[in-house]
Amino acid sequence: GDILSTMSDYAAAQTCFDKAIGILKIIPPRYHLDFGIVLYKLGRNQHRRGGYLDDALQCYEEAHEFEKVELGDSHSFIASLLTKKGEVLLQSDDVDQAIQNFKDALQVLNDGLKIADDDS
Repeated sequence: GDILSTMSDYAAAQTCFDKAIGILKIIPPRYHLDFGIVLYKLGRNQHRRGGYLDDALQCYEEAHEFEKVELGDSHSFIASLLTKKGEVLLQSDDVDQAIQNFKDALQVLNDGLKIADDDS
């Protein structure tokens, strides 16, 4: 899917990501992290595709909610998801929500640094 998306074959990439999501929904829980990653990649594909901002945002939001449970609130991947959501919102002219997502991403990274400092 990633390679097809990079080659701008967005429809074929979406098919690959949709198949991966279908497979991940039926396999054991140890692959749950992969589920959020595939949702993220599908969102990125839809974002690159142009004209699919609502689909991209939905994928990023689903991945965000899923990964918060899997990784916690202070993981750098959560910050990446919030940043991607902010980018889509900015392109959709929802500037206030975009800014909030960017601020939230910075807070996640800051919280992650505090946790790392506490552990050392």
